[in-house]
Amino acid sequence: MLDLKNYQRHCVEELREFLKESRAEGDPDIAFYRRTHEKYRDLHGDPKVPFVCIRVPTGGGKTLIASHAVALAFEHYLLEKQEKGLVLWLVPTDTIRSQTLAQLRNRTHPYREALDNFFPSRVRVMDIVEARSMKPSDVSENICIIVTTLASIRREDTEGLKLYAQNGSLMEHFRGVEDGNFFKTEDGLIIQSLANVIRMHRPLIILDEGHNAQTELSVDVIGNLLPSCIVEFTATPLQNSNILVSIPAIQLKQEEMVKIPIHLENITQWQEAVRRAKEKRDELEQIAKRSEKETKEYIRPLLLLQAEIEQEKEDKVHVHRLVDFLVEELGVLRQEIGIKTGKEDELSAHPDLLSRKCPIRYVVTCNALKEGWDCSFAYALVSASNMGTRLSVEQIIGRVLRLPYAKRKQQEMLNRSYVFTSSRRFDDAAKAVVEGLTQNGYSKHDVIRSDSQEQRTDYDAMRTVSNAEFNLPLLAIEGQPLDYYDLIPETFSLQGKDVPLSFLEEIENQTTLIDVQEDAVTVEAQQRLKLMLLSEDETKESLIRWLSRTVRDQAIAIDDMNIFLDGILEMLLKKHSLETLFSQKFSLRDSLRKFIETLLSKQAEQTFQMLLERKKITPSKKDVWHMPSEMTLLHPQQEPFKKHLFDRCDDLNGEEMLLAKQIDNCDEVEWWLRNVVQDSDGFFIQGFRPSRFYPDFIVRTKKGAWWVLEYKGADRLGSIDTTYKEQIGQIWASVCGKGHDFRLVTAENMANVLADIRSNFI
Repeated sequence: MLDLKNYQRHCVEELREFLKESRAEGDPDIAFYRRTHEKYRDLHGDPKVPFVCIRVPTGGGKTLIASHAVALAFEHYLLEKQEKGLVLWLVPTDTIRSQTLAQLRNRTHPYREALDNFFPSRVRVMDIVEARSMKPSDVSENICIIVTTLASIRREDTEGLKLYAQNGSLMEHFRGVEDGNFFKTEDGLIIQSLANVIRMHRPLIILDEGHNAQTELSVDVIGNLLPSCIVEFTATPLQNSNILVSIPAIQLKQEEMVKIPIHLENITQWQEAVRRAKEKRDELEQIAKRSEKETKEYIRPLLLLQAEIEQEKEDKVHVHRLVDFLVEELGVLRQEIGIKTGKEDELSAHPDLLSRKCPIRYVVTCNALKEGWDCSFAYALVSASNMGTRLSVEQIIGRVLRLPYAKRKQQEMLNRSYVFTSSRRFDDAAKAVVEGLTQNGYSKHDVIRSDSQEQRTDYDAMRTVSNAEFNLPLLAIEGQPLDYYDLIPETFSLQGKDVPLSFLEEIENQTTLIDVQEDAVTVEAQQRLKLMLLSEDETKESLIRWLSRTVRDQAIAIDDMNIFLDGILEMLLKKHSLETLFSQKFSLRDSLRKFIETLLSKQAEQTFQMLLERKKITPSKKDVWHMPSEMTLLHPQQEPFKKHLFDRCDDLNGEEMLLAKQIDNCDEVEWWLRNVVQDSDGFFIQGFRPSRFYPDFIVRTKKGAWWVLEYKGADRLGSIDTTYKEQIGQIWASVCGKGHDFRLVTAENMANVLADIRSNFI
C-alpha cells in the first residue's frame, strides 16, 4: 500500500482524532473547537452530524486521503455499522466521476488498496445507475460506495429525478419496513426509491471539491439524504466551511509532490508564445534524457496548448489552427500531437501517456483538461489567444503542477512548471495565472515572472544578527540522543500483566460495553439489539488478527501481542458469545488500545525516572541540535525585530508577539529565535512521551546563557500537556547544567521571567 506523505498523514491523524472525540462527546461542535479553536458551523440542519473540511492544494492527493477517510469514519465514528454500510461519494463533474470510479474499482490502485486494507474483500463500488438495482446484501455485508455527481442527486436534474422515483428493483430493501423518516407520496406511502434506500442507511458522504456543493440548495439536498457524517475535500474552501486541516502549498513542494514555482513568460504575439513554449519543452526533454542516464527515470515533458475556441473561425486561434501551426511552422510530427476537446479525443488511443511507447508530446485543448486529467509529464502550458482576448489559462493551470513520480529531480529545471501567455499587458497575464493558482490552493508567491518581478513560494529566512555556529544539547542516554522507544525495554511483555476479569450478568441478546480498566476488563449490559450473524471468515483467530493490527504498538512483538489477545478472548468467551465480541469489537479495540498505551506510558516514565536518578540521562555531546544557517518559513511575520537571529520569524499569536517584543528590547539579549516545529530545523526536547516537545523561543544572552521559553495562554494552564512540558523542560535545563534554563511563560509571570533574563546569571 502506498505510504502517505507527512502532510497526508497529518490530515488522517487530525480527522481520526476529530471523529474519535465527536463519538466520545456526542457533539462535533466540542470536538471541532477542541482541535481548531474555531467556531463550528451547522451546515445542513443537524448539529450532531460531523461536517468538516480538509483543505489540500491541487496535486496533494485529496482522493487518496479521502479513501483513508472512509476507513477512519467506520473505524472511529460509525461503530454501530460494524464496518458495513453505504458511502455516497459526490464529485463535481462526469469526467471526475468516471475517473474516480475507475480508480476505486482498480484493485491495484492506491485508492482501492487503502479501502481493501481496512475492508478486505468487502468493498463494492458502483455508479448511480448500478445503485438503482443494488441488493440489500450489498449494503448489509459490504462497504458499498456510490460514486456520482452532485447534479445527479438534485431533483432539478433529469438524472436526479430518477433518484427519488419509485423503483421496483429496490423493493427488497423495504420488506418489513412500515414507517420511518422517508420520502412519501401524498397518500403517506413510502416511495421505494434509491433516495429512500440512502436515507435508510444514513450514509457517510465524501464531498470531492466540496466548495461546489456549498450553496444553500446543495447543502439542503445533501442534508435531505440524512448523512451520518460528511467529510469535504477541496483546494479552495468557502468561507463558511468547517476547516479541520489546511495544508499550505509549501508542504506539497517540501514533500516533492508539485512542480513549484511556476515560471511565467508573456509574449504579445500568440505565435511567438507557442514557439517559445515549444523551445522550452524541447530543452526540458534534453535535460530529462541526460538525467535518465544517471537516474534511470523516464520523463517525456508534455506541452499543453490552449486554444481560444474549439470550432474553426477565421479570426480565432482555434484548435486545428494550433495543430497546423505546430506541424507547418514549427516542424512538429503530427503523431506527436493529441487533440483533447469535447468533440475530439485523440488521447483515448494513448491510455498511458507515461509509457515510453507513447509518442505524444503536445496536447491541444480548449477547456477539456480543466479537471479530471492528471499527467505528471505535463510541464508547460501555453495559452494562445489574439491580443486583447480574455485569457482563460486559469482553467487548466492545475494540469501542470504534479511532479513526476512524486520525487524531486536532480536537475532543478525539472522541478518547475512553465506557463506562456499572449496578452497585451504582462499584468493581465500574471493576474490570470494567479487566479488559476488561487483556484488550485496556491498564491501569487508561487510565480516567478520573466519581467524580473520574482515571487517566492516560501520565505527563506537569512541570518542577520550572527553567522557563528551555535548548538544546544539534546537529552541523551549516556551520550546517545534519547528516543521514546529507548525507554521501553526489549524485554517488555504483555504476558503476566494482571488483567483480572469481572463481569456483570450477561444477557445474550443485549449489546455490551467492554471496558479494560487498569485492574480489570468489565462487560456492562447496555441496550437490547439483535446480534449479528457471523460469516465463515469471522472467527476467533480473525478477530485476534484484526485486534493485533489495530491495537499493536511497535514496542510490542507480534507474537507477544497475539498471545495476550488470545488470553483476553479466551476469558471473554467464557461468558460471552463470539457474536457479542464481534458486535462490540470497536469498543474492545479502543479499550485495549488505551490499556496498552497506559502500560507503555507507565513503563516509559518509570524507565526515564530510573535513568534520571542513576544520572544515566545526560546532555548529548556529539549529536547536538545545530542552529540552522538558513530556515524556510511557512508564515513569516512582517514585524521588524532588531535581535531575531533571522531577518524574519515564523507565526506568532498576539500574546506571543508581546513576549517577542519584550525579549527583542532586552539589553542583555544577544539574539533570540522563534523556534519552528519542523524535524529538520527546530530544537526539541524528548521526554517520556512519544511526541517531541518543541519550545516556542530560544534566547541567547550576551554572556552566553541559554534560555528556552514556552509560552502558554491562560486557557492552557494546568492542563496535563502543559504540566508535562514544564516538567520535561526543567529536567532538560537541570541535566544540561549551568547556563541553561527553561521557563514556562504566562501573562502573569512574563515580567518576572524577563527580570531573570536581565539578571543574566551564568
